[in-house]
Amino acid sequence: MPDFTPEEQALFNYLRSHTPAPSGSVPTPANLPRRRPAARTAAEVERAEGLNLNLDRHRASRALRPRRVTPRPRPGTQSLPVWIFNRIKESPAGYGRETAWTLAQAWARTVADREEFTGWSWAVGMSRPDAAAELKDHGFTPDALQTLIQDKPARSLLRTGYDVQLVIYGLYRAAARRQTGP
Repeated sequence: MPDFTPEEQALFNYLRSHTPAPSGSVPTPANLPRRRPAARTAAEVERAEGLNLNLDRHRASRALRPRRVTPRPRPGTQSLPVWIFNRIKESPAGYGRETAWTLAQAWARTVADREEFTGWSWAVGMSRPDAAAELKDHGFTPDALQTLIQDKPARSLLRTGYDVQLVIYGLYRAAARRQTGP
């Protein structure tokens, strides 16, 4: 065997195969195992390091969180987004397919069923699913939009493009006036 310098010998060993590192030396890529060890889970790290990461609390809170499950349509019926899309396409506003589908998806994220869509679309108009979502977040129903704001029903203000935040403000003021009196 030819005489190699230590660097050449290490290179030769690396190219030949895996060899254990000499004791007391720094391991080289040739000395490393061929397969990486499996990654440790968060629970294993928590135990090994003596940490309290509250992993059980996070798992429990995720399990208790309500999931919004959209019911599957019965065979022969349309899903909610498709049903809404058809209503939007049939409307006299004359929306294009792409616009109608975008609106239908937004409405499907906002309402739970066909009756709720009918009520909200009558109240705020077909093109305002964002207004319906915001009003729902504040606890209002389509019936509340009969309230007069500036001598006009809130629903007619929304249908003409009035800012939803101003309508919400007006609805809260009207409710406060009713509680305290004129």
